[in-house]
Amino acid sequence: MMTPEQREKALAQMQEVNDWFYSQAIQIGNHPYIEFCGLLNEYVKACKAAHDQGIDFSECNKHSGDVLPLANFMSRYINDKLDCIFSGAKILDNSFFPAMLNIRGREQYVHSLEELPIGETFSIIETGVKDV
Repeated sequence: MMTPEQREKALAQMQEVNDWFYSQAIQIGNHPYIEFCGLLNEYVKACKAAHDQGIDFSECNKHSGDVLPLANFMSRYINDKLDCIFSGAKILDNSFFPAMLNIRGREQYVHSLEELPIGETFSIIETGVKDV
C-alpha cells in the first residue's frame, strides 16, 4: 500500500524508467519489443488516472482483487499492442463475453467488445455470466 505522496513519486519514477526503456528499445530496433513501451506508458496513464481518483494503483492486481480502472479506449489500445507483440493475442476478445461490468456504480451486461461503453471507465465484475 502506498500513500498519495509515495504514489506521486512512483509515477514519476515509472515514467522515467519508461523513457529510458524506449530509448534502449529504439536502439535495439525490434519493432514488437518497442511496442512494449506503449504498454508500459498505457499502464502509467492508467495508474495516474486511478491516482487522480484517489485509488491506490499499487494495490490493483489480480492477487489483491482490486481493479485498475481502464477506459475502453485504453483496453482497445492495449489489445492493439498485444496483437502486434504476440501476433493475435488479446486480453479482451469475444470469448471473454458475456461479462458484467461496473460502469459509474451500476452493473451492466455486455455481450461483445462492440458493446463496451465508449469513453467510459469501467471495471469487470465477472466474466462468462448469464443474462438474467
